Parts: sequence; C-alpha cells; structure tokens
Amino acid sequence: MRKCKYHLRCPYCHGLNTKRRGKRQLSNGKKRNHWYCHDCQRCFTPYLRQFSKRATHFYYDNGETYRTVSKEIGLSLPTTYYKIKELSLRCKDPHEVSAELSPSNWSGYILLDGDALFVKGIRENLLLSMDASTQDIPAATLARTEDQAAWEILLSLLKDKACYHLKGIVSDGEPSVWAAIDKMLPTVPHQLCLKHYHSFICYRIRYQITKVQGKWRSYDKFMFDANNMLFANSEREVKESLGYIARSYEFRGLGLNDIIKKVYIDFPLLTAHFRYPGLPRTTSSIEGLISRLDAKINLADGYWRHETAWATLKMIILRYRFKKFTDSSFKEHNGKCPLELAGVDTSKIDWIRYSQRTY
Repeated sequence: MRKCKYHLRCPYCHGLNTKRRGKRQLSNGKKRNHWYCHDCQRCFTPYLRQFSKRATHFYYDNGETYRTVSKEIGLSLPTTYYKIKELSLRCKDPHEVSAELSPSNWSGYILLDGDALFVKGIRENLLLSMDASTQDIPAATLARTEDQAAWEILLSLLKDKACYHLKGIVSDGEPSVWAAIDKMLPTVPHQLCLKHYHSFICYRIRYQITKVQGKWRSYDKFMFDANNMLFANSEREVKESLGYIARSYEFRGLGLNDIIKKVYIDFPLLTAHFRYPGLPRTTSSIEGLISRLDAKINLADGYWRHETAWATLKMIILRYRFKKFTDSSFKEHNGKCPLELAGVDTSKIDWIRYSQRTY
C-alpha cells in the first residue's frame, strides 16, 4: 500500500493527524478520497470549492502568505496559489459591485488618486476613487499608464457604470487627471489638494528657480506664509493673505512672480471647499487608504500578468469594502464597514461568495 505523503487538515478540529480511508462516490459519479481524523475520530470528504474558499479567506482576511495558507489548509503551494487565483479571476469589478448594491448614503464628493506597482518589471498604476464621507471605493481600474485616457476611463466607470452622482472632485493636481476632469466633467466643482499644492510651491522654490544669495530666510518665510494662506479659515482670509504676499516688499526680486501668478490663476480651485460644504480640501483620506492597501498591493509586484494582478487587486478592494473599521480617526465609523456606512446591509453577505461572478 502506497504511503500517504501529505495530510489534509481536518475541517472539524483543524488537526493534521489524518489519513486516507478509501474513496467515496459522489452524485455525479466521480470518486473522491475519503479521510479519517485520529484526533476527533470523524470522517470527511474534501471538496475543491471548499478549499478554494478557505484558502481565499486565509489569504485576504488574515493577510497570510501563500506558503502559510498552504500549510494551514494542507494543500501544496502550487495548488494553493491556483485555488486563490481561480477565485480572484472571477471577482467582480468595483463598479459592478456598486451598481448591484446601489449604496444610498454616498456624499457625492469623490477623491481621486493613484498608486504605482510593477507587473513583470513594468510600472503600472492603480487608479482609485473614494467617497469622502463613507470612505467607500465606488470604482477603480488598473492602467498600464497613468495618462488622461486612463483617468477618463475611471471617470466614465464612476459616472455611468457605478451610477455615482458627482457633486465635487478632489485631486492632487496631476496634469493627466486635471485634463480628464476638465474634458469629461467641466461643470463639476474641482478642489486641488492643498498639501500637494504647498509641496509643489516648496519644490519650485528649492529646485526650479535661481535663488538670490543671502535671502534664504525670505524664501523660508514665503513658504511659511504660503502655507498659512492655503490653510486659512475662510475664502476672504485666503484672498487677503495672497494680496499681502503679492505686495510684500520682502518678497520682491526673489524670482517668485511666476509662483504668485499661478496661485492667482488657481485660486478658484484652491478655495472650492469654502463654497461647497463637505468637500474635503486635501486627499489625505485616500492616501491613508492607499497606505492601508499597500501591504497587499505590494504583493502584486510579483505577478507576471496584468490580468492576474488586477484580479488580486479587485479582491483586496472588495475585502476592504466589507471589512469593519477598528481604528478610524472618525470614531463614528468604527464598527462599520465602508459599504455599511454607504447604506448597504452587509450582515447577510458572505463577501467571498458574493465576489464571484459565477460561483
């Protein structure tokens, strides 16, 4: 008799003290190995679908590696990877989930940002959209290049497929996303992230202009005054601070005229949050989301195909949408998941089963 080279984990006591005991004929006529557990003295017949779901749970819910998951469920490493990949490839897109569940509590204010990752050594970009009040992700896409066309695709998915009613947009001022918004949604209020804008001013001063020697204190004061101007408490204070900076004798002759002129041009986009209450003035929330997803997103760097990487990212995003907050800075969010905050009853939804287009 051939000796069993591996042991399956018992689904009842989760022990590995098991051995094969004959075969069992299924209703479709196929035969499957029957197993006996010496610890709990119970028999069980493993089903591949059951293994797929358990492996996916360990990998996405518990954040385990493929090797750890394979040891936990008692399957080989290649088989474990294949089972998780199989379910991931059938996962629904974020906009499909949004269209099916139809959340009713979205604020209408959307934050846009992207995150870079590498697939087979080539840089690709995960483009995300996040609702400002619920921190839900109505739509996302994995683009090979972060250009205007890619952002137009995301905005189209958001508007037409996810049925998201846009009231305002917050972006980091990236030229490609700026151009896409101006082309597709010219009438929707657009707010530039103030943190990114201040970083842009500091970068221009430090690296792109010819500084006057001996005036470093004046440059530091300009950056300090620019920060106070951007984060003022009212639109009137912003205008007054900008006027003071433009008239200040101390800042004359420092080569800052182009920067001040650009601030005047971008003034409506820097103060939109004053005219539309509820519109955030920074993209900090979505950047925090990207940092939270990075632990799993970075695992996609090892994939060799665009489709496999996107399948994994879809599962990560869906898991985030169903996972309850525990350490949110918004205390009222703790104990609820983004979809629940958006008005969806998730108490009876098994997210892994729901993720599949056909289970």
